[in-house]
Amino acid sequence: MTKKIACLGFLLLLASAGQSLAAGLADPVGLAEAGQFQLGLEATYQARVKYKDVVSDASRRYSDGTGSTYQYAVTDVTLKEDQYYFLTLNYGLLKQLNLFAKAGVVRGGKKTSGSLPDQYYDLREAFAWALGGKWRLFEAANGMSLTLAGQYLRFDDRKQAPAWNINQERDYKMDQWSADLELVGAWRLGKFTPYLGAKYTYAELKVYGDTTSVRNGLVQVTYSDYVTRNAHNWGGVAGLAWDFCPAWRLNLQGEYLDDLTTSLSLVYSFQLP
Repeated sequence: MTKKIACLGFLLLLASAGQSLAAGLADPVGLAEAGQFQLGLEATYQARVKYKDVVSDASRRYSDGTGSTYQYAVTDVTLKEDQYYFLTLNYGLLKQLNLFAKAGVVRGGKKTSGSLPDQYYDLREAFAWALGGKWRLFEAANGMSLTLAGQYLRFDDRKQAPAWNINQERDYKMDQWSADLELVGAWRLGKFTPYLGAKYTYAELKVYGDTTSVRNGLVQVTYSDYVTRNAHNWGGVAGLAWDFCPAWRLNLQGEYLDDLTTSLSLVYSFQLP
C-alpha cells in the first residue's frame, strides 16, 4: 500500500511539472511486450530548427486590375521555441516490433527569416500527429540492446500572428512534415535504462498566404508561397528511462540538430482481457 501511495504521489508531481515543460521521437528503446498496449503522455520543447534558403514565387494584384508576378529570395527561415504535447498509444505487434500513434498540439513557437532579422512572428496553436514504429535489432542477456525507431510527424494550416506592421494585413499559414530515424544503443541497469545513439531527420516546411496593403491609393494584394527543407539532417540522441513503478515508465531525452530538443514522456503498460 505504501508503495502504491508513493507511486501515485510521484505521478501527481509529474503531472504538475508537465504543465511547465513544454518533437522528437521520445523513448525509442521502450518496447511493449507482444499483445501489450502502452498509453502515455509526451511533452517536447524544440529550441530551434533552421531551414535552407529558397526562392519564393509571388504574384501582386492591384484594385485597378493591374498586376505582376515575380520571385524573391527567402533566407534564414527558422522555427523557434515550439512546444509539442501528445497523447500516445503504443502496441506490441511482436516482441521485437512495436507500432505507435500520437495526437496532440503544437504551440508557443516563433518564425524568423533573414529579410526581417530582428523581427519574428508568433505562431498559433495547431493540431499535430505522428505515426511510427520501433524495431529491436539486438538484445543480449546482460541487458544491452540495439533499437531502430522511426516516425512521421505533421501539422497543417498553422497560422502566423498578425504582422507588427500596421500598414499591412498578413494572412499566412504553414504546413510541416518530418521523418525521423534513430539508431540507439541501450543498457538496462535494474530499473534504469540509459541510451545513446544517432538520428537522421528530413523535414519540409511550406509557407503560403497573402499580404494586403494600400499603395498610392490602390489596394495591393501580394500572394506568395515557398517550400523549404531543414538545413541539417544528422544529429545525436541521449536519454534515460526509469521503470519507477509497476507498469509505469518515465523517460527523459535530449536530441541535438540545430539546437537542443528535450522530451519528457510517461507511459502506462496494460493488456486487454
